[in-house]
Amino acid sequence: MDNHEIPNDSGTTHDLRADLVIAATQVGIWDWNIEKKTVFFSDRWKEILGYKPDEITDSEEEWLSRIHPDDYDNVITWAEAGIKQTSKPYHFEYRMRRKDGSYAWYSVRAISVHDDHGQPVRSVGSMLDINDRKNAEQELLNSHSRLRKVFDRVVALSGLLTPDGILIEANQEALAAAGLSAEQ
Repeated sequence: MDNHEIPNDSGTTHDLRADLVIAATQVGIWDWNIEKKTVFFSDRWKEILGYKPDEITDSEEEWLSRIHPDDYDNVITWAEAGIKQTSKPYHFEYRMRRKDGSYAWYSVRAISVHDDHGQPVRSVGSMLDINDRKNAEQELLNSHSRLRKVFDRVVALSGLLTPDGILIEANQEALAAAGLSAEQ
């Protein structure tokens, strides 16, 4: 068998396949035992936050203490709602504190496991660093805001038209001259 082939018939092969996918996607993995309030954090999960494998314990508090204060209530609400969903994945984005004290954005995807009585007992998921994307989104919003301010301050009547001649943007001067408001 070629070294690049992955056979389909063993648990070991399944584990290898999962490990390769995790390595390729650069996600951190976690497994939260809700009853025991413990969490398995993969080495990659710890690395994403700037830690070595032995620097984070399996305490639930390791995760909770790193959530950005402005995001904390929403994260708890999302997590509580997510773990109640039976066999339905859930997703949210929030900031967590890195080892160096800075905060970064992460995307979390998870699914919960329930006991025979429908009570959540585990939640298993992944975490991906999306800080670069979030920073790019913020820069785009800032750029749009700056452009809008310049556009609105132009004394001349200015507007943007589609090739069909449909007005899609107009500055305040043009709107005022037409007797319109931005909402119209």
